[in-house]
Amino acid sequence: MNLKKMGRTNELPNSLTWREKALLEEQVYLINYNKYEKSLKDKFSSIIK
Repeated sequence: MNLKKMGRTNELPNSLTWREKALLEEQVYLINYNKYEKSLKDKFSSIIK
């Protein structure tokens, strides 16, 4: 029994509901997209200058 508990300490995300997981994935996607979009804007603005 203790071994099972020890093995599950690293599985915190499994305690999230599917809805919470989906919201977190969406947030990560949007953050990555915004970073990518900003890097594109920076590249274009440096080309235009």
